[in-house]
Amino acid sequence: MEKCGVYEPQNNARLLLEHVLGVYGAAYMMQPEPFPSEHRSRWEDAVTRKAAGEPAQYIIGSQEFYGLPFEVTPAVLIPRPETELLVEAVLREADRVFPDGAPFAVDIGTGSGAIAVTMASLRPRAGRRRRLSAAALQVAARNAAANGTDRLP
Repeated sequence: MEKCGVYEPQNNARLLLEHVLGVYGAAYMMQPEPFPSEHRSRWEDAVTRKAAGEPAQYIIGSQEFYGLPFEVTPAVLIPRPETELLVEAVLREADRVFPDGAPFAVDIGTGSGAIAVTMASLRPRAGRRRRLSAAALQVAARNAAANGTDRLP
């Protein structure tokens, strides 16, 4: 993958292998050798897509954000780790300004719903989103349901 200009090739390879094999974390590290032949075509497809420049998160269909799993598709941007800092700052300020826990937040341009879903998950009385993309709203709604909040239809 490094020959194809892939940023963080080891991390991308791990993400793709975990997805193809269906094992994560320590279980991934304990996988027996050799590579199971029944997964070969899925692995080759994933590597080919990655080598062509497709983000690993779109290939596997998910990205973790603030410890929560989020579905991602090409209809939405991939949640970035630095955006977690924004969520932390907003929550910290909201707790200061609204000690009763009832801030009204608007996530304009919701994609996967990472910001709004995370805020709604952590502060059930906060969090709204607005988006013009129907495909992105469908992804955000699935992410809200998967992360235990029904406030983001």
